[in-house]
Amino acid sequence: MKFYLALFTCLIFVLTGCGNSPSTNSTVEEEESHMNEMEQESSQQEIRGIVVDKSDSDMIIATKLTKDQIENKTPEELIGYDTDMYQFSLSEISTKANIGDIVNVTTTGKYKLTKIAKTEVTNIEVVE
Repeated sequence: MKFYLALFTCLIFVLTGCGNSPSTNSTVEEEESHMNEMEQESSQQEIRGIVVDKSDSDMIIATKLTKDQIENKTPEELIGYDTDMYQFSLSEISTKANIGDIVNVTTTGKYKLTKIAKTEVTNIEVVE
């Protein structure tokens, strides 16, 4: 009888201790959202990629893709590919790069990690 009482007490202790953990109070969506919008900072980095979208105000490039793979596709459609994508503002930098051009982009090393990483750029060089 003492064995069952001790077992029951241990079981109650374990169940009540695990029920109020901070990690179980947040939802999976909240944790994914926090992880997807983390900021990262490192030293300057050069990225070689292909221009997949360009407007007057910003540009998106993708790594590891060819012109054939991006043809007639939106950046949202390309997210599922094996690629890293970067978006940056063109407000303080000018470029003659167009969609489909291969570019080398020099970043400041500051990134906001989302599905398409947002970064600051100091130089854009059209390669092809």
